[in-house]
Amino acid sequence: MAASACLLTGCTGDMRSALTGSDDDSAGDPVARCTTPADAEILANQLLQLINLERSERGISPVVPDSDDVLASVAADYACSMVEERFFSHEHPVTKTTPAKRITSSGYRASAVGENLAAGQRSAGEVVKQWMNSELHRQNLLSPAWREAGVAVRAGGTYDIYWVIELAAPRRMEWDFEYPIPPPQAETTPSP
Repeated sequence: MAASACLLTGCTGDMRSALTGSDDDSAGDPVARCTTPADAEILANQLLQLINLERSERGISPVVPDSDDVLASVAADYACSMVEERFFSHEHPVTKTTPAKRITSSGYRASAVGENLAAGQRSAGEVVKQWMNSELHRQNLLSPAWREAGVAVRAGGTYDIYWVIELAAPRRMEWDFEYPIPPPQAETTPSP
């Protein structure tokens, strides 16, 4: 099982300036620079706390970081790919990798995976609010199948700030059946 959704909002030079210390949008650069905001860990933790609050209000178990931080590493790598290669999609435009392929090729053993993307939002609260106001994003975040998650927040590129959460149901037992993970669902239309 695979599920994915993405969401864009407008971004401004003010956000770029706050994150990079420069008003230069690097539009002329062939490759944008991906950076880790100084408060990336705080923002990632806030995002996960807000998602777990939404889950707990509905009686759904929380998601926790995987013990090896593999999902967070996959999220960070993919956020930087989107920044540096100037795209926003669950499927990489060149390699055609999907969330399922990225997660399983990292060595993570999953029975199901999901991914939510956002770009341009200024806070974890804004991201979660927009995801919860989008049916596909909400369904993905509130799936009781998910047990583990990895979050990354990266700066740069077209939308100034990128948010990625990888969600998974780990396959831990040898007797778990291995089913192929289908491709992700279609993306939602970016919001203004």
